[in-house]
Amino acid sequence: MGHTMVLLLSCLPAEVIEGLKMLLRGGVAVPSAESVFTVERSLPHGHVSAVLGAARGSGSTAWFGSAPQDLQPVLQAMLVARLLEPASKLATHRMLHDDTATSSLGRVLGVGQCTADDLYRALDWLHDAQAGIDRARSLPALAVRRAQPARIDQPALPR
Repeated sequence: MGHTMVLLLSCLPAEVIEGLKMLLRGGVAVPSAESVFTVERSLPHGHVSAVLGAARGSGSTAWFGSAPQDLQPVLQAMLVARLLEPASKLATHRMLHDDTATSSLGRVLGVGQCTADDLYRALDWLHDAQAGIDRARSLPALAVRRAQPARIDQPALPR
């Protein structure tokens, strides 16, 4: 019979001993979990899709149409973020940024790498354009009211 060598393993760290046990059982050793696994992040999306769809359906794309091209998605994101999770501008920035996002909004609109300065530039543009946006939003409502004459012969709804 051959010689048997016995090693004293108790002086080794527990993770090394576990690695040796795995190898002796026919397993495979890897340098680190990060080298074989990738961490994927899943962000809530359903509410983002619903609110963004409603905002676009209400004409928000046209409201921000005269804004600089790079600010249009930021303005859209700020509008939707305000409805989803009202917060300060810095908290909104954290909510949109890829590293700290709380929903898929930043990714969907491509503003996951925007800066807080981008949000403040968008606010400056919005401040200057607010009167025009308000006028544009009220025109369809006025057209509907003018197209439908008031009827005074309808009974009031019961309470």
